[in-house]
Amino acid sequence: MFSAKACSTLIFLHFFLLTALQPTMDSIVKDQKGFKDVIYFGDIKLDKTFEERIVIPGDIISTEPNYIRGHGTYEDEFGRLLSSTCGITENLNKLLYTKALGGRYVGEVGDVVVGRVVEVGNKRWLVDIGSSQYAHLGLAAVNLPGSVQRRRTEEDSLDMKLLLDEGDVICTEVQRVQAEGLCHLHTRSAKYGKLANGLLVKIPGKLVQRQSQHIIVLTCGVQLILGLNGFIWISLPFEQSHTDTLNYSSSSITSQIVEPDMRSIIVSLATIIKTFGTLGIQLTPSRIDAVYNSIKSRNLDHRSLVMIKNPLEIIKVLLE
Repeated sequence: MFSAKACSTLIFLHFFLLTALQPTMDSIVKDQKGFKDVIYFGDIKLDKTFEERIVIPGDIISTEPNYIRGHGTYEDEFGRLLSSTCGITENLNKLLYTKALGGRYVGEVGDVVVGRVVEVGNKRWLVDIGSSQYAHLGLAAVNLPGSVQRRRTEEDSLDMKLLLDEGDVICTEVQRVQAEGLCHLHTRSAKYGKLANGLLVKIPGKLVQRQSQHIIVLTCGVQLILGLNGFIWISLPFEQSHTDTLNYSSSSITSQIVEPDMRSIIVSLATIIKTFGTLGIQLTPSRIDAVYNSIKSRNLDHRSLVMIKNPLEIIKVLLE
């Protein structure tokens, strides 16, 4: 932990490097191999690569003039591409842009997300997925009980609360995104639908990596649903159905008795995930497993973790 005086010194040095030692075009040496820029600030040599990396406003992203400026970037008087926001730099062919770490979730087709139903409307549910506006889940976008394939009737509209009610947490997929950012969802799959017997944790969506499987079971026996919107569901594993065509939301969902030992594991995992979110650490199943196993090897329980107010102290305990 740094003292207030040490933090002030670091901030001063940072701005000193960005201003007093601001490089000229002659002091920039470019190496095209491996998309690498070698930049000299006085006698200080900095290597920059176009791998995913976190930047702050004013950080140099590229000095190569052939790249296209994307959102979250701007060009200075030397023709260099700089970041205008805090986030992760990414490149798509010749397009360079910065994905903000904060802000609302922006949906993409195919995203697996976790959300909470906030309103039951006319043939649709409004779902909070952390976006700038509530997502829409249409009545036609869910499977009816028994996986019956037919047109939805007025009777189905009246019975919508029997399927999903206000406050229910669901796992779903983004089916369509309108120009203004409104997301349309669907749960027409055995792995999507209503969730139960668990705990919802929210972290910045940018910390959740896109992967082949977003519904995983850890070595400790707890199931995680890693929503790309930053909503993480921690629960008992789903009960296996005799058929994989039945929508989970329309199967018999009942609140099971969660044993104290399993509750302790769920709360510990929730604390770990919140710590990752606070510190801005990318969330992956392997990292969660590693941290939990480290905690278990030190005979720490969820009470010990909750008592630690500063999230950095949790990492410090694990490094001891």
